[in-house]
Amino acid sequence: MAPERISVAVVDDHPCTLHGLAGFVEMNGAFQVIIKARSGEEMLKALKEGPLPALALVGLEMEPMNGYTLIALLKERYQLRSLAIASEPDEDAVLRALRAGGCGVVGKDVEAEELCRALDDVH
Repeated sequence: MAPERISVAVVDDHPCTLHGLAGFVEMNGAFQVIIKARSGEEMLKALKEGPLPALALVGLEMEPMNGYTLIALLKERYQLRSLAIASEPDEDAVLRALRAGGCGVVGKDVEAEELCRALDDVH
């Protein structure tokens, strides 16, 4: 029997980024994307309706709810571990994401293999 795949939620307000990240994650047989959300609000609604993922990949530069706020809510309400993804993961973005409760930050220029390694580390 094949090992159980790790369930992941992907949240980003740009459709190309959202679907591209989900595709990267799915390419690795260890992960299964069970939620794709275009906003923090959409993510919170999906969590109320369905199964909880093991972890979340969250874009930081979203509106109206930014990724920092979503990460904090995911941790507070669901004890969900999050990996943040940023256009430019400078020191400020990394510190803000970690203070919000995130478990790490990667840049949007990340390769699929590196992204999956980071998700595995967060899991």
